Amino acid sequence: MDEVRRQINKMEAEEDKLLSIRSTLLSKETFLTPIVTICLILSAIILLIAAYNKIMNDLKLSNDLRVQIQNKNSELELKNAELAKSEERFFKIFDNNPVALTFSEIGTNKIAYANKLFCSYFGFTNKAEVIGHTSEELNLISPEENARILPIIMSYLDENRSVAELQALPPEEIEKVLIKLREKMLGAGFEIVYTKKNKETFNALVFYEIIAVGEKKFALTSYQDITDLKRTEKKIEKQNEDLIKMNKELESFNYISSHDLQEPLRKIQIFSSQIVERDHKNLSEKGKELFQRIQNSAFKMQTLIQDLLTYSRTNVADRTFELTDVKKIVEDVKEELKDELQHKNGSIEVGDMCKIKVIPFQFRQLIYNLVSNSLKFSKQDKAPEIKIKSQVENGSYFNIEKLNKDIKYCHISVTDNGIGFEEQYKEKIFEVFQQLHRKSEYKGTGIGLAIVKKIVDNHNGIVTAQGTPGEGATFNIYIPEMNDK
Repeated sequence: MDEVRRQINKMEAEEDKLLSIRSTLLSKETFLTPIVTICLILSAIILLIAAYNKIMNDLKLSNDLRVQIQNKNSELELKNAELAKSEERFFKIFDNNPVALTFSEIGTNKIAYANKLFCSYFGFTNKAEVIGHTSEELNLISPEENARILPIIMSYLDENRSVAELQALPPEEIEKVLIKLREKMLGAGFEIVYTKKNKETFNALVFYEIIAVGEKKFALTSYQDITDLKRTEKKIEKQNEDLIKMNKELESFNYISSHDLQEPLRKIQIFSSQIVERDHKNLSEKGKELFQRIQNSAFKMQTLIQDLLTYSRTNVADRTFELTDVKKIVEDVKEELKDELQHKNGSIEVGDMCKIKVIPFQFRQLIYNLVSNSLKFSKQDKAPEIKIKSQVENGSYFNIEKLNKDIKYCHISVTDNGIGFEEQYKEKIFEVFQQLHRKSEYKGTGIGLAIVKKIVDNHNGIVTAQGTPGEGATFNIYIPEMNDK
């Protein structure tokens, strides 16, 4: 029994101890609970404040972004409006351009846009017939014309690849080939015979340029109708052929003139001379006069034929230009006319002479004709005085409209103290068969100065004349210093 009580007492003691510990823990928990609650509340408040700030910042950022977006949208709308106006202006210019134009996408070769003149050239009523199609699909180039131009294109490209291989290349490679072709052509266009919708053909000169529109590349191609030009070229070719025939006929005439026509004249001169010499005593005074007139007429005819031959031979085919000292030509002419100068007691004063590129034998004829002209039209009571001089200056120096102001000219003047001429005849005297005086007073054929004019023309120069009746005349010749052709 006692043992039982001891155990019960022990258990009661343990129970009291546990109750005491629980009471202590409960006291501590009661103390800590408000603190934890306060901490939790504070944490919640901090989180709420942080969330509020984040929300406010996000709202502000969102508002800023909205404003920026609105501004960007406004700018974009303005740019789109400007772009739309720019595109409208471009397409108006493109569509109303006086040159036929197309845009073709590189790679597909399909026409993306064509202007009005292109449709007009090829006979299409609207652009819808053209856009989205290739030139092959529209049959713009006939198989025969295609066969003609392809070898020309390949010769420019200097390619080992076939046409089919080139056509199968990707767009970027085709672009390189087109650029290479354009560079090889050096700005020259393709001359192509195109076929219209109604099967009529016309000649066009074609140029192209590679342009980028966005990420795509296009060939901007222009077409210039040269049908009228080709017709004109054919007419010129025909005229050239006719001119060649005429030149051949002229050569035949020259041969006849130099041989067949002069031979009877020589016989007339010989036989009439023999009659005058052998039968002089048997001829009446009238007969002698008639034979003298026959001889004079034959001589005039021979001189005329020779002058015509000289004029006809003075042509562009004889152009072989050489750097020549004009002074030497003048001295040669002086020597040739020495007897006539002595006969008329005349003199030639030669000043400074230039060196220029001329056709030597033609220029010698020119100087000869001018000096001979001065001697022929000298005064009977006064010894002829002829002055020849030259100077080299730019065309602008001479103040003559027909001269090129940017190149140098050799100005040669031939002045005499002869009978002169009226100013109104300063152009007429260079025409064939033009004589200002009676043949009985001054002998001549009226071709000498025409030959001078033709020779000056052959040298790309000009000749002018000034004269005063009773005082003399001056002939001014302007020849480019360095003639090439």
